[in-house]
Order: sequence, then C-alpha cells, then structure tokens
Amino acid sequence: MTAFLLLYDLLFVLVFCIVYGAATFAGVGVVSALGGSPWFAPVGVLAGLVTVIGVTSALHALVPRPPNGAHKVGSPTFICWGLRFLIQRQLCLFPTKQLIHYSSILRFLTYRSLGSRVSFTTSMSSDAVILDWDRLHAGPGVVLGTEVRVYTHYLDRGRLVLGEVHLGKDALLAALVCVGPFVRIGEGARVDPEARIGPRVTIEAGARVGPCAVIREDSVVRAGARVPERAWIDKGSVISSLLLCLGAMTMLSACPVGPGPDPAPTVDAVPAIVITSPEPGSTVVTSTDADRTLQVGFALERLTLKSPGTCLTGDAPCGHVRVTVDSGACGSTGGTFNSIAVSNPAQARLARCFAAAGQHLIRLAVAHDSGAPWLDAAGAEIAAEVTVVAEVPPLVARLGGRDGLHALAEAMVARQLADPNINAYFRNASIDHTTMAACLGSVFESLATSQAPEDSDCEMDMAAVHAGLGVSMADFDDWIAQLLLAMSGLGIAGEDAEELAALLQPLSQHIVEDPDNDATLYQRLGRRPGLESAVGMFAAKLLMDPIIARYFLNDDGLPDYSSTFALCLVRLLGSLDGPFIYGEGFPLEPTLLDEGRACRTMAQAHSGLASSAPESAPIGGIEFLQVVGALHDTLHYLLVPPEDIELLVAAMNLPALCTQIIADPAECAGLFPEAAGR
Repeated sequence: MTAFLLLYDLLFVLVFCIVYGAATFAGVGVVSALGGSPWFAPVGVLAGLVTVIGVTSALHALVPRPPNGAHKVGSPTFICWGLRFLIQRQLCLFPTKQLIHYSSILRFLTYRSLGSRVSFTTSMSSDAVILDWDRLHAGPGVVLGTEVRVYTHYLDRGRLVLGEVHLGKDALLAALVCVGPFVRIGEGARVDPEARIGPRVTIEAGARVGPCAVIREDSVVRAGARVPERAWIDKGSVISSLLLCLGAMTMLSACPVGPGPDPAPTVDAVPAIVITSPEPGSTVVTSTDADRTLQVGFALERLTLKSPGTCLTGDAPCGHVRVTVDSGACGSTGGTFNSIAVSNPAQARLARCFAAAGQHLIRLAVAHDSGAPWLDAAGAEIAAEVTVVAEVPPLVARLGGRDGLHALAEAMVARQLADPNINAYFRNASIDHTTMAACLGSVFESLATSQAPEDSDCEMDMAAVHAGLGVSMADFDDWIAQLLLAMSGLGIAGEDAEELAALLQPLSQHIVEDPDNDATLYQRLGRRPGLESAVGMFAAKLLMDPIIARYFLNDDGLPDYSSTFALCLVRLLGSLDGPFIYGEGFPLEPTLLDEGRACRTMAQAHSGLASSAPESAPIGGIEFLQVVGALHDTLHYLLVPPEDIELLVAAMNLPALCTQIIADPAECAGLFPEAAGR
C-alpha cells in the first residue's frame, strides 16, 4: 500500500506540473502579447484557467472510462478509474474549483468536457463535492446547495463500485445532503437539508424527503410521496404515499420519529448450517491447484446464498457463508476470513496457511449481505466447525501427472529452441527433438515420483548425455529459468515449480562442464548474444570499408548485408569450440527456413563472387586481409583479450580459409608463407 500511495503522489505531481505548467505558460504568454501591463493580469489568469480546464479534459479523455458497476481493486478498470480521478482532482485545487463554479459558462464547459451531462442552468455551490464529475447527470434548473456530497463511487471489500447519479429537471438537493451512487432523483423532487440517500435509491418526480431523513439502499420513493423529518427508511422499502408521523401514531413502520435511526425490530427467519463433509478428525487430501483447496460440504436452511452486496428485497433472508481457517490465521489479504461461499461446497484455501499440510480448524459462519455476522436468538454467531488433517497431493499429481509432465517437456523443448542464451545447443538438425521431448518427460517423471522412468529407451545418465558439450553454469541456470517460465505458462503453482526445480538442481554436477562460464571462446565471448553483437559490429565495419563494401551492394546500389550472412557467421564462430554445428541450422533457424536452405560452405558462399560493376573484380588477397583486419578491430573494440583473439584466429585457420574464399588460391601462399612451408 505504501508503494501505491507513493506512486499515486508521484503521478499527481507529474500531472500537476503538466497542467499548471501549461497554464502558467499560456497566462504569461497572453499578458506578454498584450504588452505586459499589470492591468492585463486578470486576463492572463483567465487564460491560465481555461488552459487548466482544456489540458485536464484532454488528459482525462485519453484514459478509458470504466463502466458502472463493481471492479476488483488492482484490476485494469480500477487503474483507469484511478488515473481519471487523479487527473480530475487537478480541478479541485484552490482556487481553481471555486473560480470554475462561480461562472456558469466555465462550470458548464468543464463538466461537459469531462463527460458529464450537466445542463447550462444547473446551479451548484462552489463547496459541493462530486467525487467523479463525469458521472453526474443534472437536468435544467437543478440546484445543489452548500456542502452537498454526491458520492459516485465507494470501496467495499476489495471492490470499487462506480455508479452515476441522475438528477431530473428542477430537482433540489439542499444543504449538507449526501447522495450515493446509482441514485435517480426525478423532476421537481426535493431533498431537504442533511438527508442521506443510499445507493440505488430512486426518488420519483415531485417526491420530498424531509430534513435528516435516511433512505437506505434499493429503496423507492414514489411520485408525490413525502418522507418526514428524521425518518429511517430501511433498505428495499417502497414509499408510495404521504407519510405522516403525528405524536405516537405511525401510519407506516418505515417512519420512526426520534433523534436517529431506531426502526421497529423485525423477526427474521434464522438460518441454520451444518457441515456434512469432511468428517471430524478425518484425513483429507487437498486439490492439486495452487490454492491447495479443500472442499467443505454443508447443509444450509432458511437462507438464500448470494455474493456480498448483491441481495435484493425479494431474496430475504439472504446472505453468504464466510470461511475461516485456524481462527483467522489463514485469512485472505487484509482480512481474517479465508474465502466466501455462495454455493455448496465451500472452499478452504489452505495455501493461505503457514503450512497447507497438517491439522486445521475450518469454520463456516453465516453472514448478512453487508458482511455482518448472523446471530441467533441468544446472540451467538450462527456457524459450524470441523477439524481435519490435510495432506497435500504428491508432486507428480500437482504437476499434472504423467500427461502434465510430458506436456511440460514439450513446452520446454520449444522454449530452449527460442532462448538465444541456450538455443545453440538445440538448433542443430541432427537433434531429434521429438525423442528429446519424450526423454525429458521421462526425466521429469522420474524426479517427481522418485522411480525409474517407464521409457527404457532413454539414456538417463546425464553425464553421458551432455559429455563434451561444454555446458556452463550460466547455461544450466538459464535452462532452469526457462523451465520455471514453462511451468508458470502451464498454470503450475509456483511452490510446485520450485520443488521440481530443486530436484533438478543436483543434476548440474553431472551436466555442467564449465562451472565458471569461461572454459571456451564461445562462453567468454558471451554465447550467442555476444557473438551476434560482435558479428553485427563486424558487418558494419565491412560496409564502411570502400574496398569490401563493393561486394555487398544491394539492388539499390547501397552496401548492405543479409540476415543470412550474419546468422551463418554467428554459427561459424559458435562452432569453433561451442555447441553450434555449422551446416545444421536448417530448418531450425527461422532465417534459414525463410530462405529454404542451410548455411553454405565458405567455398560455396564465395564461388564466383565479384565486386559491383564496372570493376566486377573477384575476391583477392587484399580484400581477404581487409576482412581479417576488420575482424581484429571489432574484437579489440569489444575488449576481447589479445590471447582470445589469437585463439579465435587460430581456430579459424586463416590459411585454409583463404583458399576457400579468394578467386586465386595460389595467392594464399604469399599471404601466409609460414603455412605454405609446412
């Protein structure tokens, strides 16, 4: 919550700077344009105020408007509402709000630009509070008195409830009236001072609500009806005639007279609840989902089950069942209850406990629609309890059984082919990925069950399988990271994913041959991402060399190199002492797949290659040395140690490479005399 509040404040300051910075710029600009005289300062203030309204409305319009209704806190619609509310509050700062409401024109334009449907003749006090300006609908002649409060949203049990307020023609809300969301007040209706109108109340045309009266949610005051002073109208009531409260005589029980709400007591049907399963003291196995859910069956009498806050008058008696585990120790975020049941069976989510396995006390308590506990005639809470011993399913079941583990293996094969940090080991055509997926599934199954795999055709000796590949600790860690992502994508609980990863971790001692990530040039140069970066820089140097660039001209006569050239060079360098197998990239490399061929040998790639017209010169010794020099420069620029540069050049076998690239291989003897003498 602290982080959220800090972020909100930061965004508020940012929007404030944008809005009032633009206003200052506009105001000063107008005064300067008029000659800079202090007499024009009020004009500048007006220009700044109009700019505040315009910029705020523009920012407000950029954020989608959430629909009316309930939205979970933290959801995208909640975030959109928060941003719009933050932007709108720029207009509530002193004296901006006062100046807007003192002017009928500015008030009308402001509310309209924010999306409100307010008539030009609507009158409202400058100290009236409308929480969401875009959710007020006010017809002609509507009056909002001093300190009227129009609450178009509220927060309730992790939900944001948004609702418009509609005020009909000539409606009057007198001083200190409070109105909730989804309220409709009809034409000519009057609400006298300090009255309280709850959510979803309808006051029809010509009705009048007396001072200090309270009308609770979902009630209706029919056309022409009168609600007396200080009356308490319970939720769901329908007031259809004149209410008269004279002395001790009360025409309707909904009209008590006194200093506050004290309605006549009503006798509700008292619900009853009994837990039918599991049996007390029994051992039960939780579900395999991330919540470690335990199903609790119950029998309930004399109660309509509905989600909190959704009961209607015709549903009575209506409420829900609150589930607590271990006396509230396993509660949801910010509360003591574990879950809410509106159907049978209830669900106890044991993952919210310190440990899901073990003994737990599960309690089902009946609650009113408001969340208040339902009490019996003796004042005791209506509830039932059961104590059980919970067991968590074995890991193999939590991972989806054999089918789930093999689905994970298939997902992992796809991920290891996609991850540039590790796919050099897998993007080689000689690898049978179907067999790899089957065997990987068998490995997962063996670890999850602590038993030998069913597939006897798979080699389970990890050292033998990975011998000579030069797998580094970084490779292994990246593979585990991809495994965790694969399990997350399949909906496997984080705790279960970590358990499987922990079982795989000891295999690193059989798989990893390079624990320090520096045994090969491939590792020291940064694996595939490092090689791709180096090749990209190397190719750029070639294009800037006028001698070499002639061999890379495209159809437009501009120097360029193909993605196939870069890819094949990466695979060539990565095959010197790394896991790439040159010539086996097709069809696993998308670039080669698009072109429909594998990387060619050096001789094939350079055979008959000549520079652009008019020279059309074949590759010679000078060009070859220029290319070698560009490679040296690139490696030096990337701070590759000199000894590694020497090792790389030696591994490339430049004398042999020369004979495959230049048009006249005899020139190579002059370029590399020491090699010719051997």
